[in-house]
Amino acid sequence: MTQKEIERATALFKEKLTTWCNNKEKENSAYEYEKTYVETMQKIEKEVLQIMTETKAKSRNAKKKFKPV
Repeated sequence: MTQKEIERATALFKEKLTTWCNNKEKENSAYEYEKTYVETMQKIEKEVLQIMTETKAKSRNAKKKFKPV
């Protein structure tokens, strides 16, 4: 993971967690608190995983650079 990807993931985490913290829906009961926390963390995990696994796509049709010996 590059420094840029780490910064993107950190910013995403901070944004989503701040949004969750400011959400008043979770204050109704302990069940709602846990439910919204789990849902938020699952969304964050999925998006961070996507950031981590992004790769520069290579052309599958590109000629291979094979040199026989």
